[in-house]
Parts: sequence; C-alpha cells; structure tokens
Amino acid sequence: MTISSRMHSLTSNPKNDLKKFNKTEQGTKEWWTQRKDKMSGSKIANICFLKTQTERQIYWEEVFGHRPRKPLDAEAMVRVNYGKTHEIDGVQNMLHRLQEVNMWEIGFEPHEKHGAWFGSSPDGVIHWPQKFPDQPWGALEVKCSTKKKNNVTVPHSGVPYYYIGQMHAEMKCMPLPHECKYTLFVSWSESKCKIYIVRFNTDFWNLLWDLIVDFTLNDTSWEAFKRKRDAFSTACKLQAKQAYALHPRGGFDTIK
Repeated sequence: MTISSRMHSLTSNPKNDLKKFNKTEQGTKEWWTQRKDKMSGSKIANICFLKTQTERQIYWEEVFGHRPRKPLDAEAMVRVNYGKTHEIDGVQNMLHRLQEVNMWEIGFEPHEKHGAWFGSSPDGVIHWPQKFPDQPWGALEVKCSTKKKNNVTVPHSGVPYYYIGQMHAEMKCMPLPHECKYTLFVSWSESKCKIYIVRFNTDFWNLLWDLIVDFTLNDTSWEAFKRKRDAFSTACKLQAKQAYALHPRGGFDTIK
C-alpha cells in the first residue's frame, strides 16, 4: 500500500501548534529511556485485571523499576510483533478512508505538571478541522487485532473497554494550544478496519486520575484500591459503548 502524503513527521512538516511535541521517534532507545520507570497510558489497561494485593504490588514494582518485568510468553510476543508490523497499515487505512485527516508521528509526551512520573505516547496527532472546527487536533490510537475467523484476522467487535484509560491519558498529555477532546481509535485487521471517535470525558478523567495517583502512591488497602479500580472499569465500559463508529456495519474493507 502506498504511504499517504498526509502522514507527516514533526520535522518534515512542522506546525506551530505542534512546536511543544517530542520529536523522539517511537521505539528508539531514547524513546524507551524517556518512558522508563514511569506510569504511562499503555500501562493503565493492566490495572483492570489485577486480582490481589500481591499482583498490585508486583505490578507497581515493575512499572516503577523496582523489579524486572516478567518476559512475555511466546503467544504475547506474537501479538506484540504483529502490532508493531501492522500499525502502519492501520494508519494508512484510516487516512485512506478519512480523506480530510492529516496525521503526524510524535514521541513520548510527559504530563504538563507530573511528567517526572507520568506521560503517554499516542500513535499520532491528527488534524481534522472539517469535523472539529473549534478544536481540530486530536489523538490517534491504532490497535491490530489478532483474533481470527476463517484463518484471517478480524477487527475488535467494538472499542475494548480497557483501552479507554490509555486514550484519555494520551489526550490529557498532548501539549496542544487547546485541550485535546477526541481520539480516533482504529482497529485494523487483515479483513476489515474499524474507526471510532472516542471523546474526552472530564468526569471519567477525574476517576482515572484518582486511580492512577492511588496506584502510584501505593499506600492504600487492597479493598480501597479495588473499589476505585472496579468503579473505573465500569466507567470504561460505559465510555467504550459511547464511542462513535465512522465505519459501516462490520467495518471498512481493509486496503492492502
């Protein structure tokens, strides 16, 4: 598939609105160093699945560098490598279907006030003034589904609830001249591609931030933490249901 001319880097097509963004390329040694031992958007999903205080403690130690992370098993590595390989396909399919959108690759964006321990790395920043004239800049998050039907991968049935926290973290950390109020969520597969608008919700963010701070301080009981986590998971599911689909039923045909 031909690379779209509407996919940019911060150096190839600089914009004044993007002058505060990190130019470090994702996946590089410098990028990994910038996010090392910090709470980041992509680490939020795992909080949804912690079952005990012991698991909470172990995950806290892994996130903040107090113990090495357990190596991924073979199945997980397949999923990770599949995502790395096909993320560009998700971006290109999104740009093919949304002809008014431009996209820029960005690096790790630290939180404006708490960047010493918290930040996030969206898959890109997008510009869509025709759809959002007052706040045209948004975030991009691409996930590549490994679920198969008839030996071909198919997209997620909807926006997985456990990614809602990650997308809100990404929106909150964007150093834009205005607050980031939406994310384009792309679920790419070999057969179909789905695209959703996920809008920023202030009440949800407040719930998420309270949970993140609680997890980071690591000084509350498991019972108190679990109550907050369960309330967060419930709110995630509600926000996921409110995502707006831009694709026809079943998804767009994937462009190869």
